[in-house]
Amino acid sequence: MSKCKDCGKEMNPVQVILSSTHGVCGDCTRRKHKLVIMGKMF
Repeated sequence: MSKCKDCGKEMNPVQVILSSTHGVCGDCTRRKHKLVIMGKMF
């Protein structure tokens, strides 16, 4: 089982395929996107 590099949560096979580029789960990816979007606003 693959674990998220950010939060260490175990990812299901679908998440592993979707996150194969960076190895983080969907929650962390969304959180990062929010930070990036907010960072661009300021």
